[in-house]
Amino acid sequence: MKVGRPGSNLPHGGTIYPINIAWAATFDDGLALRAASQVGDEMRAQYNRRARAGGPLAYSNCFGPHVHIVRDPRWGRMAETFGEDPLLQSNMAVAHVRGLQGGAGTDTYIKTVATCKHFIGNDLEGWEGVTRHTFDANITERDLRDSFLPPFEACVREGGALAVMCSYNSLNGLPACVNKPLLTGLLRGELGFAGMVVTDCTALTRIVKPRPKGPHFAGGDKRRASALAVQAGTDMACHLFDMLQPGDVSQRDLDAAVRRVLHNRVRQGHFNPLSELPFDHLDGSVFGRAAHRDTAREIAAKGTVLLKNAEGTLPLRPAAMKQVAVIGPFADQPTYILGKYYGATAGPITTPLQAIQDAVPGAKVLYNNGTALQYSK
Repeated sequence: MKVGRPGSNLPHGGTIYPINIAWAATFDDGLALRAASQVGDEMRAQYNRRARAGGPLAYSNCFGPHVHIVRDPRWGRMAETFGEDPLLQSNMAVAHVRGLQGGAGTDTYIKTVATCKHFIGNDLEGWEGVTRHTFDANITERDLRDSFLPPFEACVREGGALAVMCSYNSLNGLPACVNKPLLTGLLRGELGFAGMVVTDCTALTRIVKPRPKGPHFAGGDKRRASALAVQAGTDMACHLFDMLQPGDVSQRDLDAAVRRVLHNRVRQGHFNPLSELPFDHLDGSVFGRAAHRDTAREIAAKGTVLLKNAEGTLPLRPAAMKQVAVIGPFADQPTYILGKYYGATAGPITTPLQAIQDAVPGAKVLYNNGTALQYSK
């Protein structure tokens, strides 16, 4: 299982795409579909490579897209999402899911499993002792349906996502991954989701830890929390379910969870020879190929929004420039500009400072960090 943004977590020179908020800023669903399809191709190519070598079947689940709406720009994971608008989030989510999975219909083979996350209300990192693991999102029914739910509904009903990730936080007092009204009632019953629910990583361990207010959930018992998760409709834990014993869950609940997990594996062709699968042709030649880099560049260009151009300052005229000041801590940091979860081992990287120096060879380029903070990468 891999977090699939903004590259595909490939160790072999995979393409690095701009982070999701830049995809949203393009307002181009077709471009998002193309990029996501390329990410899916690279993930499937890595899967094929592992399968042919007899290794573990990795790169089967993409832990994305992140489709939670943004309520506060200070949120630490804002850049992973498609922004604050439920409609734009929904449109981008559908394109992203369809591109990643690749298969049309409900019985065709797919490249990888798209996982829409985090369901639901997980938009706080930390505040006055409350963390994203202990946060209780008190959301009204109207706000839930008007704002938070539409992107997930689009993922399921239009995109055909085969997985949803339940979040660390609680929703109105009950942790999301053990929340049966949320997972079985709303997600499966009302939205018709038939796929797999997976926890955010270590979620079941986190929810039984001490909380700022109120008693420990499930009395701090991880085994009890794991049983409640399966009973609620969670099928897989990112990190293992803890110490489940015979009798902790019913055979019916266990069978349902196993069936949903195996269904996704069947859709990916895990039990078929590679030669029988439609994506058998994808190999290492797709990693970082020119068309993929061109798409990444197009997203970067279309996702750059000019908010102000006082007195027609832009575009600059390189031939007339004598001196340029470049200010900012990330202007000459090749790693940070790749974004969160960039994953792949990138090729040569041109930093903004280097690009400006190359663009105006006749000018004196001055650089200043612009902050007291120091970055070593």
